[in-house]
Amino acid sequence: MPTWSVGSDRAWRACLNRKLIVRILATRPGTRRAAANGRFLVSTMRTISQPGKDPASASRRVRGFTLIELMVVLVLVALASALVMPAIGHAYGNLELRTAASATASLFAQARTHSVYEARSYQVIFGPAEDAARQLLLVRDDGRQIQQVTLPAHITVLGERGDGLWDTELQPIHFFPDGTSELLQLDLRSQRQRHVQLSLDPLTARARVTQIYDEGQP
Repeated sequence: MPTWSVGSDRAWRACLNRKLIVRILATRPGTRRAAANGRFLVSTMRTISQPGKDPASASRRVRGFTLIELMVVLVLVALASALVMPAIGHAYGNLELRTAASATASLFAQARTHSVYEARSYQVIFGPAEDAARQLLLVRDDGRQIQQVTLPAHITVLGERGDGLWDTELQPIHFFPDGTSELLQLDLRSQRQRHVQLSLDPLTARARVTQIYDEGQP
């Protein structure tokens, strides 16, 4: 007894459709283009009726990602982020600290240059420590502001007093026309308790920046 399957049913329907198309084309007078179109439709139906040419079955053969594979990828990404982010934060903190020290030293150099070439005194005024971002102002002896530098908000600026203690309240530093200045020792500290010191030589009015070091190191 012959067996009946979905494939044989699809082939039987395709065969009926092909016969119907051929019959319609045979009963109606047409041109060569119509005949060619009919042959194209018949070949298309034949292709669809073949078992290996079914677009639906081809799409079903495309394999996607399982939930376990996606979870494994997410875990690997989380582990990589946990390893890389501290290093990125450490490097960014060092860059921010070094940039603040360089900007301060550059402002001192400009104060010295203006004072020598203009033969008048200049001073660098430190903004209040309570401000979110510490500001340094370059001011001429007549009170005119020449330049302003804003340090990052996470940088704390401390100055050494005469008794060897450090304080956030800093007095203005004066630069004189003969190329000298007042003595100054600054300590710039980041949130990660990393330090860089800046010393101003009073004889030459030139700033020297030390290497970055951690809390407790000499």
